[in-house]
Amino acid sequence: MKRFYVFYSLLFTMMILVTSGNADAFSTGDREGVPEGLTTTEWTRMQASVERDQYRLRMGQDTGEYLAPNAVHGFRATFAQESFEVGPRTERPAWSWGLRLNRYGYGSLLQAVPAVDKVTTKDNRIEYHRGDMVEWYINDRRGIEQGFTLKSRPDRRAGGGLLQLQMKASGDLLSVLEMDEKGIVLKDAQGKEVLRYGGLYAYDAAGKDLDARMAADPDGIRLIVADQAAIYPITIDPFIESKKLMASDGEGAVGDNFGYSVSISGDTVIVGAQYDGDRGTRAGAAFIFSRNQGGWVQVQKLTAGDGAEDDQFGTNVSISGDTVIVGAPWNNGPPPDETSNLGAAYIFSRNQGGTDNWGQVLKLTAGDAAYSDAFGYSVSISGDTAIVGAKWADATRYNSGAAYIFYRNEGGTDNWGQVQKIARGAYGDMHEYLGTSVAISGDKAIAGAPGYDGYGAGTGAAFIYSRDQDGTDNWGQVQMLTASDHDTGDLFGTSVSISGDTAIVGAPENNDNGTDSGAAYIFSRNQGGADIWGQVQKLLPSDGGDSYDLFGYGVSISGDTAIAGCYQDDDKGGNSGSAYIFSRNQGGTDNWGEVNKLLAGDGDDIDLFGYSVSIDGDTAIVGAKSDEDNGNFSGSAYLFVPGSAGGHALYTAFAAGRLRLPIEDFACFMLSIAFLAYLWRLSGKRSGVRTFLFTSAYACLPYSRGPGTYLW
Repeated sequence: MKRFYVFYSLLFTMMILVTSGNADAFSTGDREGVPEGLTTTEWTRMQASVERDQYRLRMGQDTGEYLAPNAVHGFRATFAQESFEVGPRTERPAWSWGLRLNRYGYGSLLQAVPAVDKVTTKDNRIEYHRGDMVEWYINDRRGIEQGFTLKSRPDRRAGGGLLQLQMKASGDLLSVLEMDEKGIVLKDAQGKEVLRYGGLYAYDAAGKDLDARMAADPDGIRLIVADQAAIYPITIDPFIESKKLMASDGEGAVGDNFGYSVSISGDTVIVGAQYDGDRGTRAGAAFIFSRNQGGWVQVQKLTAGDGAEDDQFGTNVSISGDTVIVGAPWNNGPPPDETSNLGAAYIFSRNQGGTDNWGQVLKLTAGDAAYSDAFGYSVSISGDTAIVGAKWADATRYNSGAAYIFYRNEGGTDNWGQVQKIARGAYGDMHEYLGTSVAISGDKAIAGAPGYDGYGAGTGAAFIYSRDQDGTDNWGQVQMLTASDHDTGDLFGTSVSISGDTAIVGAPENNDNGTDSGAAYIFSRNQGGADIWGQVQKLLPSDGGDSYDLFGYGVSISGDTAIAGCYQDDDKGGNSGSAYIFSRNQGGTDNWGEVNKLLAGDGDDIDLFGYSVSIDGDTAIVGAKSDEDNGNFSGSAYLFVPGSAGGHALYTAFAAGRLRLPIEDFACFMLSIAFLAYLWRLSGKRSGVRTFLFTSAYACLPYSRGPGTYLW
């Protein structure tokens, strides 16, 4: 008789804010990120080897248990003979939580699982062999992945109905089942959300989705799957996520709109709350979150040094490395006139005013600031260059709009000086609103003008600018971008983002899937000719979208991955919101295919999840400015990383503190020494020494968040 194999995969990602490391820190040759003396293949294999060692399971002294430290997520898992437990990487953990597979089968009469007869480990994987069942775990940068492989179908004689896996919980966290039965929130004794066990997804061998849900029992959790018509093997894939991001200043934050704007760079996130009231009604604030040994924690709340009522500081934010810029478009001019709504932007830097302090460096204003310009409505920063939009500036005509370029060290050390104003000149027209959106990447910038009416009112356009275009240090226009299927009222250019030679532009009122359903467009340099920025693809949601979804209201791109917000999507309730991940070469060479649709696990009516989005490497952040966890329109933000099934898993958490290198990870340094002979043999020259040094840094300091500060 043919034997069927059933496979259950459970992604367990606790404190899961996984972000890419700083590739520039390891770039030593002409090929980005690949040290001299190594081929790309060799470097990739070495990186994989280093990563396996970082997450390798180790036998505890005198306990017989296996320990699995996970520095990226700030936790440690302990694997005993029949169960596992996880807690923070501290000597006195504030909480602990674990699961033990207890029973399985069908209906109300479940059978006991076989006892463990053998435990095997290899690198970062551990397996519990229970007769015909194997329960396994993998410790890696995503978190802890848990899986069950059943080599034969459970005995149906014990009952009928749906397939169930019953796990008994341990620790001191309380399980609360969410209304859609797709997730379980885990809270501490004070009612604070610590983890979320969610994202349940099940499918069979043919790729068919299976109905699946969770149940919270008094002493554990059950996974329930409708497998009657399934083709085996089948996969069950939930995951653990940490709490979502919210302001932690204890104010309740009613009406703050936390998540109105978001930006991410490596291990640091900034979230704008334009209506925060610390410095007056709607004065605004921004919050810095950073990853350390305890996960992702809020490290500082930023406000303008001269913040005042109605400034709306935090309307737009951007971060690049250790520098952030925050827009306050309704800031008034200085006394005695205090001209209304000139606007301003503020530069903050890490270590300004003290170690790890994010201090204000400078307030930026336009050299020709005028009444109601709204300078700071949009902002972006890349290294030592920043761009600020002033969408209502009368640069050429009424509300034609403008953008301004600033350089660090322009006009003095650490001074951010204006070097150029960008406007449409003789071609500009009324109500084009250039600078509604801006983005910058190295020597290239893009600015949106959704009011451009060259092809009909509100068709919209975006403009590419390049440094040294038509003169040294001149930011000249390279090209005007419009949609190939431009139409009246699309508002193409409402949102823009650029990464190297690729740009994305949102048109949230495009009507392809219904009135104002929305679209986004990918453009690439040298598409259609040298230095030509040609349209590569029009992006639409794969599930069809709907009228007034406003897909593309917010967009962001990083390398080969893009994200588009759809904040009036109704999947979790009216205007609950969503966001979509797209990847280059998904579904074919140079095709930008949809990878995943992101939803808030606790999404609800009018959360407006997707109002703001940002992505860096494989980590995305999505703002939900009207979420009500801290009161009406208090707001929140969610972080996502790729999951084991090709989707993206949600994550978030924060806390300040100095980073430490646990003694148990000293073995990581020893690994780098082992590479020396190998690298020297590969290169046969002095470059091998340099390669070794960078490999040592990669092995032991893999997630840099600034000079001399590393995540463990």
